[in-house]
Amino acid sequence: MTNLTNPNGYDTIPIEDDFLFHMDSFCPRKEDDAYVCLHPQEPLGDMHAHDFFEINFVLNGNFTNLIEEQSLLMTTGDFLLIHPNVYHNVYGPGPNHGTLVNILIRNEWFLSNICKYAFPESPMGSFLQYAAFPQFYRYIFFQGKNPECIRHIRQIITSCEDNGPCATLFLNAKIIELLCAMLENSRHAQLSSKVIPSKIMMDMLSYIQKNYSTVTLEQLAEHMNYSSTHICRLFKKYMHTSFSETLMNIRLTHAKSLLLSTKESSQSISRRVGYDSVEYFHRLFRERVGCTPGEYRKNAAQANVVIRQPIQIPKTLRMQM
Repeated sequence: MTNLTNPNGYDTIPIEDDFLFHMDSFCPRKEDDAYVCLHPQEPLGDMHAHDFFEINFVLNGNFTNLIEEQSLLMTTGDFLLIHPNVYHNVYGPGPNHGTLVNILIRNEWFLSNICKYAFPESPMGSFLQYAAFPQFYRYIFFQGKNPECIRHIRQIITSCEDNGPCATLFLNAKIIELLCAMLENSRHAQLSSKVIPSKIMMDMLSYIQKNYSTVTLEQLAEHMNYSSTHICRLFKKYMHTSFSETLMNIRLTHAKSLLLSTKESSQSISRRVGYDSVEYFHRLFRERVGCTPGEYRKNAAQANVVIRQPIQIPKTLRMQM
């Protein structure tokens, strides 16, 4: 197992060779029900899963979270609650692309302390109601403008400095408060589908994510040692869409991330994500996103309200920007 450490002393997730992470593998004390750490700057190899609930919170910057059948763009202030045993991976647009905080919650504690209640009908209520059943919802995604939830996340991060006798109790209480805030503020949250792709599908999505700017159907078929026809059948069966549609969505997600995190021209970004024709890229972007790349960048800058400003955390927890 390889440990990735932060020079400022704040722990990061260790990488296990089998890409299935266990809470006890890196949580300092096995009696702890929750653990807060930073996500490594580099992707954790192929797609990975773990035996605990995980909250990914973007402290600053931009990330792409590839979760089974979907590619989610996450920017400052966004956060995501992932169910155990869900294959995913996190990517950034380049070096020093930002800071992602992970809040890890032991599966047994989550189910015994949270999921024994009845919840009102809402996206978060549905996630919690079926959290004990992995064949249901895989994640719930909160995008920006959730000040109440982010206030609780700040307090959870700050609690990492507390080594007192009540530190564990305080952290657990704050996590419960955060989950309650998520329950009350999930009206616009994005709840995943119930579809669970196969391991083969996970391998193909991981390969596409790594090679999205150049990959073709023929290259993917050769890599997987399948025929192109069989690859198309797998996408139709598990994704309910085509290879080309999936590739386009991943490319556009990366394009949006680059528009938010860099000052590169649309022509440069078009080439980086795999489109030689900037005219085609502009037409596709407008058709799928609803505006031109330039308008998307401008609108995002104008919407950079307080919730998307860098979040203040204790000095001992700050990353070098």
